[in-house]
Amino acid sequence: MTDNPLEDSREQPPQNTGPQGPPQQPYPPRPAQPYPQRPAQPQYPGSYPPPGYPPQGQPYGQPYGQQPAAPYPYPQMQPFSTKAIISIVCAGVSVFFWPLGPLTGIGGLVTGFMGMKESKQPGGTHRGWGLALAGTIISGLMFLVSLGLIALMGFAFFMAAEQQDRFHAQAQENRSRADMELIKERMNLYFIENNQSLAPGGPVVKDGWEGGLFPENHPKVQGELKLTDLVREIDLQGSLSDYRLSVTSTKSAEITHTSSGAKLVISDFKSDRWRFEEGTTP
Repeated sequence: MTDNPLEDSREQPPQNTGPQGPPQQPYPPRPAQPYPQRPAQPQYPGSYPPPGYPPQGQPYGQPYGQQPAAPYPYPQMQPFSTKAIISIVCAGVSVFFWPLGPLTGIGGLVTGFMGMKESKQPGGTHRGWGLALAGTIISGLMFLVSLGLIALMGFAFFMAAEQQDRFHAQAQENRSRADMELIKERMNLYFIENNQSLAPGGPVVKDGWEGGLFPENHPKVQGELKLTDLVREIDLQGSLSDYRLSVTSTKSAEITHTSSGAKLVISDFKSDRWRFEEGTTP
């Protein structure tokens, strides 16, 4: 108890002073009754199913009288064309090993056309038309390029070989000319020492001594004048067997280079008239 009546009223709950009735009982649970099932109707041939029900074997959502659609078959992947692969391989070999281009180019062209034919759509049995087309184009281009390069290199080698042959021929001509001029000088020396005559009996001048220095007992030329009476093997750039001497008179002679056919013709030693004739044999 407190002095404040309001606080006392909150602390004490109100009391029911009315008459007390009997306690209320809870309602008993309602027994579950099954819903009545619709009786199954007999199915007769050619009869229609009840409204709202599909026929037996017909899936829900499928219109009545329509058969279920068969699953859509996926298209089978076609095999890749082996000829197209061979064609692009031949094209690659032609690019990286261009000297083989004439061979690999033809192979790439043939297999490329065959691969394009069997992979052309519609109706093609294989894939790889684009690959076969690329192999055909590259093989054709490299076939032409490699042929051009090979022809150019062949021409360059031919010109180099011809130039080399020309150089050797010129060098041989220069050597033979130098040897024949040396033989002419020795013949001129013999001509002077033999009283201005090429007749036999003059001194052997193959040692190259100057005129007037040959002693009386010096070896003399026996018979017709020969090359061995004029020069030695070591004096020539070529060989003694490469030349032939022909004394045509006591004042004239011819020196011939046997392999080239070149000639040094001395028409008169006394007046020093001579000429050089080019050879006609290769």
